Formats: sequence, C-alpha cells, structure tokens
Amino acid sequence: MAEPEHPEDNIPILQPDRLEKSPTCVIVVGMAGSGKTTLMAQLQRSLADGGEDALSSEDAGPPMPTGYLLNLDPATKVVPYGASIDIRDTVDYHQVMAQHKLGPNGAILTCLNLFATKFDQVMSILERRSCG
Repeated sequence: MAEPEHPEDNIPILQPDRLEKSPTCVIVVGMAGSGKTTLMAQLQRSLADGGEDALSSEDAGPPMPTGYLLNLDPATKVVPYGASIDIRDTVDYHQVMAQHKLGPNGAILTCLNLFATKFDQVMSILERRSCG
C-alpha cells in the first residue's frame, strides 16, 4: 500500500467533511505562571466582544455558541473567566494531597487523572448544552 503524499490526509478528524461540522478546540498547557489563565480570560473577552462574527461566515447557518471554557487547574484559587465546567467542582485538590500524601505537583496530576475518568460525562454535558 502506497503512503499518501500528505500523512495528515489519513487523520479522520482532519477530513474536510468533518472540519465543516466540528467545533474548534483550543487546549492551553504550560508551566505555572506562563499566562494560561490570562490567555483564556482574554480569549473569552474577545469572543464576547464579537469574536463570533470573526469566526463564522455568513453562509454557515445559525450562529454557534461562542464557546465553552473548562478550568482544568484544580489548585487555582481564582478563575477570572466564566468556566462552563470547573474541575474544582469535582475534585478537591487539598483533600487529594492529604489523602494520598502527595506534594502539590503530584496532587495536581492525581486530580487530573481522577477527572479524566469522568470525561465522558463532561463531553455529554457539553454536547447537551451545545444543542440547546
């Protein structure tokens, strides 16, 4: 079997018919203090200030929701943007640290692992909200 000229042509999510129907997903990952939260807050402000028009064409059909923001930092004290889903509602960072005798980084990773076991429920919530 011959290799395709462009390997990305074999990635199902990148197929043209899927791209037209799929929402854009941005995952921001970085070291502590690198500006992830600031970026997300600014992204939400930009979308609320008319970014929806910039992201969709006139012939794209009914307007899409401007987006859902998820907070996946269980150790943060303040989320300066409206998170649709917040990991802190599901997992208690301090309790995980104490219960498993972990330091801050180990507790964050454990919280993320615990949250990942429920990610099918997160996706269901987001899908229900996007249809209504």
